[in-house]
Amino acid sequence: MLSVGKNARAGNEAMGQMIADHPGRFGAFALLPLPDVDAALAEIDYALDVLRLDGGGMFSNHEGDCLGDPAFERVFAKPAERDALVHVRPTAPSGKDQPTFGLPIALYEYPFDTTRMIASLVWGGTLARYPGLRLITSHAGGTVPCLAERLAVAGANFNPKLEVRDALRNPYYDVALSANPHTLAALSSFAPTEPHPLRDGLPVHARGEDAAAVLQLRTLAADSDLDAYLRFHAAREHQRLRLTPNQQQYGLSGSSRSSLDRTAPHPGRRCVICEKLTL
Repeated sequence: MLSVGKNARAGNEAMGQMIADHPGRFGAFALLPLPDVDAALAEIDYALDVLRLDGGGMFSNHEGDCLGDPAFERVFAKPAERDALVHVRPTAPSGKDQPTFGLPIALYEYPFDTTRMIASLVWGGTLARYPGLRLITSHAGGTVPCLAERLAVAGANFNPKLEVRDALRNPYYDVALSANPHTLAALSSFAPTEPHPLRDGLPVHARGEDAAAVLQLRTLAADSDLDAYLRFHAAREHQRLRLTPNQQQYGLSGSSRSSLDRTAPHPGRRCVICEKLTL
């Protein structure tokens, strides 16, 4: 049976090979073998330097520890230093006696655990220490849009030095399974549409609802300008073929490439789903 680290490496290499076989078509986040922090740091370097992936992916908690735990500090310091993306996907909270009410636990506990994760990064100071961290959170931040002001008021009461509102505006919030007028209104009220205009990630569980989700995304664009949204992402896909300035210092070109070389220049893997609108 493969260890977590070997499973992650095998999965990452498979994704790297798929991207190399289909240049310009796919992107990927490296699986990080957390809670083994040292192994996760090594995997970040390998994924960026050798496999040319977009960044790292992790879960909202690992063995019950939220990502704001000091044990995970270096896992955020590394991507921040390297200008790499971090995508966090929710998972079930720890504990064997979670009530399910006969429903899939993902239906409600995933948004709740995303909220726990973001709150832990805010209260632990991670988002304040790395304001340039390119962090993508799932499902419009769980319940954060509804609790943003509550978290901010609590921050002022318990730690006046903590700028909770600013910290909550730092992440990118995709709107997977959240493209509805209620969630989007709450999200845009505390995370203005500029400079984070449209966080996408269309519903993948919807049955015949994708068209409705696209229409709902119009509510985040001035004058329902969905065309500008699509042009923006097309430009960002093109931009993935270039290194970011911070990535250039690592010399990710020429002899440093692996056997998973590509015909295009090293992409820098600027992800199409999270860049700021500059049109």
